[in-house]
Amino acid sequence: MAAMFLEDPDFAAYALCDVLADGYEVDLALLLPQLESAFDAVWARVPDLAGRVREFFSGSDRLHWAPDAVDGWYCVPVENGFDVYNQKHGHWERFIQFSTEKEAMMFVLRAALI
Repeated sequence: MAAMFLEDPDFAAYALCDVLADGYEVDLALLLPQLESAFDAVWARVPDLAGRVREFFSGSDRLHWAPDAVDGWYCVPVENGFDVYNQKHGHWERFIQFSTEKEAMMFVLRAALI
């Protein structure tokens, strides 16, 4: 499937948007490894992909978009990029900073779902 997504990024974009519209984290977890190699092309084709992903996870207990006190993965915009970290019992683990939203989003999705 990954090869097909690389050959046809429009299909990859359609598949991702379809999964995001359905709202099932399990489906996204299954799709994401296949989509990883085509993520750059999908990012370029889907308007406001970051917004769609944030909306998809808006009620999630695994992935958060603003600092909070609950455990889980965070992808937080900061002045010079995006901070991505895993928080457990109030302590940050695996803190990484990314300069682009695309890189931060791919990392945090992989970390939270796969």
